[in-house]
Amino acid sequence: METGRSGPPRTAPAPPPGSSTRPEAGGLDALAITTLRGVGPRVAERLDRLGIRTVQDLLFHLPLRYEDRTRVVPIGSLRIGASALVEGEVELTELGRGRRR
Repeated sequence: METGRSGPPRTAPAPPPGSSTRPEAGGLDALAITTLRGVGPRVAERLDRLGIRTVQDLLFHLPLRYEDRTRVVPIGSLRIGASALVEGEVELTELGRGRRR
């Protein structure tokens, strides 16, 4: 199907040098969390409960600790009180019935 135009497709002109559509890094504390795609009033309300109101708040919302879940520890090497990831295979299960009401 022809459009009646010839030549390459038109594109938007480039912005002038020195201008940007991105916020400066120093302005992230003033940029509301609702400016992010996918963050509407409902999500913003949930984030507000966590104290996240700006994009900067979101960037600095870090986990309390990191748990390495890539290292599997053999069961024989477990230590009391230590957190570890182990693998196992369930060979048998038995389901008990609860009492009828």
